[in-house]
Amino acid sequence: MNSIRVGVFDDHEIFAQGVEAILREDDVVAVVVRDVAEAASVDVAVVSLSVVGSPGLDCPLVACVPLSDIGAGSQRVRNVFAELARETVTPNQLCSAVRAAASGLRIERRATVPSMLADRERTVLRLLANGADTREIAAGLGYSERTIKGAIQQIEQSLGARSRAHAVALALRSSLI
Repeated sequence: MNSIRVGVFDDHEIFAQGVEAILREDDVVAVVVRDVAEAASVDVAVVSLSVVGSPGLDCPLVACVPLSDIGAGSQRVRNVFAELARETVTPNQLCSAVRAAASGLRIERRATVPSMLADRERTVLRLLANGADTREIAAGLGYSERTIKGAIQQIEQSLGARSRAHAVALALRSSLI
C-alpha cells in the first residue's frame, strides 16, 4: 500500500496530539498535517464534529465524535467515510478507518443500536461481558437481583437483543462497552 498523507484537524488539542501519535506509529502513514491551510495536500483527514463540512476538506474524512453525537449529522456529509466514538476508539480502529477511507471504503455503523445507554446499564453490560451472573452483579453493585434483572431486560430491549449474550455482542460490536 502506498503512503497515506493524513491531516488531523480537531479543536481539542490533547485529542489531536493523541491521534497524531497513533498515526505516526502506523507504517503506512507518511505525513501527519495539523495545519488546515495544508488540507489540500492530504489523502484522508481525521476531524472533529466541528470541522466536518468545512470548506477545503474535500478528501475522505474520518470523524471522531462524542458517542452521544454518533449519527447526528456527520454521516450525512458525503465525504465522511467513518464515524468513530471519541470515548471508545482504539488505535487499531483509528488506523483501520484511515486505511479504509484512503482506499475509498466507507465504514457504516449499525443504525439499530442506540448510541447511549445509562451508566448503570453500561456497567451491567461490562460485568456480563466479563462472565458475571445476576447474583454477582447485584452483590458487586449493591442492588437487588430483581433490579439487575430489570436492567438486563431494559438493555436487551434497548439494543433489540434476543438474549444477554446477544446484548453483549451488540454492545461490543458498537463500541458501547
